[in-house]
Amino acid sequence: MLPAIVVELILSAVIERLNVRNVYLGYFLEAFVVAGLTEETCKFLFLRTTWRSPAFDYQFDAIVYAVMVALGFAAFENVKYVYSYGFATGLVRAVTAVPGHAIFGVFMGYFYGYTKLSDYWGRDEDRKAYLALSVVVPILLHGCYDFLAFAQEGDSRFTLLFYAYLIALYVFGIRRVNRSSRDDRRVTRETVFDYFRRMQYPLPPQYRDRNDDFWR
Repeated sequence: MLPAIVVELILSAVIERLNVRNVYLGYFLEAFVVAGLTEETCKFLFLRTTWRSPAFDYQFDAIVYAVMVALGFAAFENVKYVYSYGFATGLVRAVTAVPGHAIFGVFMGYFYGYTKLSDYWGRDEDRKAYLALSVVVPILLHGCYDFLAFAQEGDSRFTLLFYAYLIALYVFGIRRVNRSSRDDRRVTRETVFDYFRRMQYPLPPQYRDRNDDFWR
């Protein structure tokens, strides 16, 4: 959280010096660059520390880890907002921003889980693509959320759009959790071996030195 605050302060100062005259362009830069890019990148860097954990053996684990990181970030951020703006602000954020962070984490974890699975399958191009999506998609979702939140404060016409977007996040986020939980797969070499044997594909080089006892 602290690195994100420092980077956000620096980026906000840079944007202020640009003297952006269009108010919506200012909202866009604050939402997508200052908040979305900075915060989701920091979360992702924390999430990456789980990559080699032996506990990370199921695809759905990625969603669990990403949501935990996101909620930890959101809790710290909410304390800051309560301290600055009062308890009422914290209550509003408890049903808007905090669940929003959790859902951004759901999508980060969804693609991160496929990154792990692609790595075990030896699909390097897929691994790179999913790794990029695990950062880019949350940044875009977060940026849209903040842009609408900023815009509706200055123009009530955006209020309905903001809450419609929030409800859509809830619905699609919950559906993604349920579907990912149902389709969960173990990301171990045993699964990889069975998959390649069933599909009659050659094993990736990193698995060829394993003897038969390894797969039992």
